[in-house]
Amino acid sequence: MHPRIKVFFRQAPTPAIFTLLSVLFFLFFFHLVTAHAVEPYYFEGLGFLLPFICYGIIHKLTARKLIRKSTSNAISFIMALILSIPMLFLFLILSVHAATSEYNNPKFYERILKVNGYPKNYYTEHFPATIPEGAQNIIFHFNSAFLQGGTIFSLRFEVDATDLAAYEKEFLENGNPLDSTAYEHNFFENMFSNTGYDSLPEDFTIYVFIINPYEQGDWNHGRVSLSAISTLRNEVIFYHHSW
Repeated sequence: MHPRIKVFFRQAPTPAIFTLLSVLFFLFFFHLVTAHAVEPYYFEGLGFLLPFICYGIIHKLTARKLIRKSTSNAISFIMALILSIPMLFLFLILSVHAATSEYNNPKFYERILKVNGYPKNYYTEHFPATIPEGAQNIIFHFNSAFLQGGTIFSLRFEVDATDLAAYEKEFLENGNPLDSTAYEHNFFENMFSNTGYDSLPEDFTIYVFIINPYEQGDWNHGRVSLSAISTLRNEVIFYHHSW
């Protein structure tokens, strides 16, 4: 161990341990609220530095013998209990805000794919890595699952006939026929409202990649991943919903 580190722990062992733990605590939670959020909470995440600052001050005062080691030990343990409340509260606030935020601006598209594990995420692997440069009339929507609400991820845009044909070929190779039971349970009713269609026009052809209830026959909960193409409108839709 480096001599300075030995001195650091010898001067005030308990505050030194809590200082080290608070650094690890900060790095862990700061990573959660930045790397795994659509809009990283860089500024808010700095709030997790508070325990490190407090323990650093206690260690400094103890090292300078302004407070006794026994006193700093007691303060360190009490502070651990006190600080855990605002830190937990801060994390809950950021988590709820992230989970309840809706995004309709296409600029967030690639970031949302990334934080949701694209392209390894089985449910969104049929989505394009980027929105085509020449795409027009883009309609985008994302909201994450929260409490009883499900995840909805949809993208609709218009492209030229060449690009549309490429998408259609891909869907024909990877898509599956529609499950007739989905229609029996009004599965597609209002599904495409976030794409700008209350009901999907008949000129669209749907290609299904995933469609299943969580339990056999229970269509109150499940997942669906699909795409739809209209050669009449030159439009393509990518869609995922977990409910």
